[in-house]
Amino acid sequence: MMVPRFRRIRDSAKFTFWQLVIMEGRNRQVRRMIEGLDAKVLKLVRVRLGPLMLEGLRVGEWRDLTAAEVAQLRKGASIKGRS
Repeated sequence: MMVPRFRRIRDSAKFTFWQLVIMEGRNRQVRRMIEGLDAKVLKLVRVRLGPLMLEGLRVGEWRDLTAAEVAQLRKGASIKGRS
């Protein structure tokens, strides 16, 4: 089991921005983890899902997956299905 990784990105006058890396998320897991530290989550942004990155996409923008990305997703799904 991988331990979640936290990294402080920046602080502003009122808010702290964090990067959180988890391998598998359950319903509201991130919010519960942060609230366990007596903090409040105002916004969550998923920037990666498996091999897929949001880098370069603006809000509301989308793109087709490449054949390589589809293959990676299928490979990952078949590995998880075996256990």
